[in-house]
Amino acid sequence: MSFSSRQTPHNPLLRAAAEAKLAQEPSPEVTQSSDELLHELQVHQIELEMQNEQLRMMQIVLDLSQARYQDLYDQAPVGYLMLNDQGVIQQSNVTAATLMGVNREELVNQPLHRFIFKEDQDSLYHLRRTLGKTLEPQSCELRMVCADGMPFPVLLTATVTRDAWHAQEFRFALSRITQPGASR
Repeated sequence: MSFSSRQTPHNPLLRAAAEAKLAQEPSPEVTQSSDELLHELQVHQIELEMQNEQLRMMQIVLDLSQARYQDLYDQAPVGYLMLNDQGVIQQSNVTAATLMGVNREELVNQPLHRFIFKEDQDSLYHLRRTLGKTLEPQSCELRMVCADGMPFPVLLTATVTRDAWHAQEFRFALSRITQPGASR
């Protein structure tokens, strides 16, 4: 059994490229009996180096893509919140925090009802309850409260999914409602 037959399957195009690269590099003098083994080892080393370079490039592309989607999430024209099944905010985008007049970090681990106008908390309760039962997207208009205590109207749209542990996870989009002709 030769060395090459004991290898794991490899990419034929990568192997051909590695062989071509090896042909361009000077080879040390070796005995006739070790030529084939040395050649296989050198080709395999070059294949691994080329695979490593491909992985580095893929990581760069993934990092850029992740940064793009993080920016899209953070700078979206609507506020986004992710809540656990207890109604506690797990994640927020910058827009949601700005709507509420707080830093994003101040929202995390806070119950959403804390930011809902007292008279509208029943609307939030019913929306979450219906959403949890039907698993269908739900919407309602209610008033939220800014950090300065001033209420403002929003359209709250929510969906539900399951997290990695199969617990319900609620996703909320917040859109500030403005009166016709009124400025934000």
